[in-house]
Amino acid sequence: MTKMPGRLPLVLLGSLLATTYFVHHGVSGTHGLIAKDRLISRSSDLEREMAVLEAVRSRLRQDVAALRSNPPAPDVVEEIARSALGMVRPGDRLVLRQLPTAPAGNMSGVVP
Repeated sequence: MTKMPGRLPLVLLGSLLATTYFVHHGVSGTHGLIAKDRLISRSSDLEREMAVLEAVRSRLRQDVAALRSNPPAPDVVEEIARSALGMVRPGDRLVLRQLPTAPAGNMSGVVP
């Protein structure tokens, strides 16, 4: 049996390349560690958003329940009339704010 002196370095080089390939994809591939961290972060963001939306949903359910009562709760009707319809009571003081306008030379619409 004769030994091939050039075969061992090729086997080592092939093993090194295969290991490098799998490590790279294990870290930064589509299912790697970096992707896992992104998914965990996204999951946390979505859970926070879901908690906010659940609070809004609960508030809306309370509003619907208050409006379904016969007669509807006056404070809820007034709140909806003020916020959604922009209505005010007679005698209320109304403060109007004028939005700043862009200077004539500024075409982007951004106020400096």
